[in-house]
Amino acid sequence: LLVCQGDMKHLQLDLEFHQTKLEQFLEENAELAEQLSRAKAELVVHRRVLESKEQELKHKDIDVDVAEVRGAMHAPVSHAGSAMMAGSHHVTNGMAARQMALQAPSTPRMLSISEARRRRMIYM
Repeated sequence: LLVCQGDMKHLQLDLEFHQTKLEQFLEENAELAEQLSRAKAELVVHRRVLESKEQELKHKDIDVDVAEVRGAMHAPVSHAGSAMMAGSHHVTNGMAARQMALQAPSTPRMLSISEARRRRMIYM
């Protein structure tokens, strides 16, 4: 009978230990679930901001492209350019305007969306 009482005390001690551990794990699990929920909500916000910035960047890329074409149309014509334009005061071909804009010294510009994505993919 004394052996059984000793075994019961050991089992009771183990039961209390494991119940305490279970409570600790449940509390930790609840905290982690709350942190995960907050992180997911924050991620949604950041994704929306990123989408907005990407859209803004696309618009700015278009603005830069348009400005380059307009700049090439009104840029002073070099000797080679004047031969190419053959007396014309403006460029009607968008590709020729882009080529002239790239040849002319200009201020640094933003990368196009496709160029930025290509570079981002290289460095990922």
